[in-house]
Amino acid sequence: MMNGPLWLAALAAASLLAYLLYRARTRKPRQERLPANTAVRFTTHARERMELRRVSSEQVMHVLANPDRFTRDTINNSVRLERDEQGRTLKVWVAEPWPTHREIVVKTTAWHHATSFAIPSNTVGRVIGRGGATIRQLRAETGAYIGVRSDGTVSVSADDSGTVEHARQRVCALAFPAAPHATDNNLERR
Repeated sequence: MMNGPLWLAALAAASLLAYLLYRARTRKPRQERLPANTAVRFTTHARERMELRRVSSEQVMHVLANPDRFTRDTINNSVRLERDEQGRTLKVWVAEPWPTHREIVVKTTAWHHATSFAIPSNTVGRVIGRGGATIRQLRAETGAYIGVRSDGTVSVSADDSGTVEHARQRVCALAFPAAPHATDNNLERR
């Protein structure tokens, strides 16, 4: 049997440990953000890509100020920052070090579009094909990533909305071969 002070010390240590474990599990991960009063410089490549992809400098600044995600690329000495906006994601690559208090150098930008919809689960095999041949062919021909789950959920993503729509139409043509004109009425967008 423990004496009083030893028992209280053990109880206090257990309580502190439980509190620290709780804080570690509920704490939000530290998110890297653009420090205030930091200069932002766009490379020539970044400006060309922004014009080509219709990305404004305000949109880039919004991503820099408040990214949803960031990934370090040690091979290219850069950081990819991402921000989700209405079915698409704006990706901004900046030079290391990130974040810095002096100057941020934006290397390039890109949009990433995505959608998901449902097809009848009994048509999943038709879309995937024998050994995955049909889905691989669709991916190669459209240039989009196409994922199909067994419950009929289809995810399509690409760098432009036209590619996403073309891939969606190709999947629908396989999933709804008898009524291609009615596919939009049969789809449940997610």
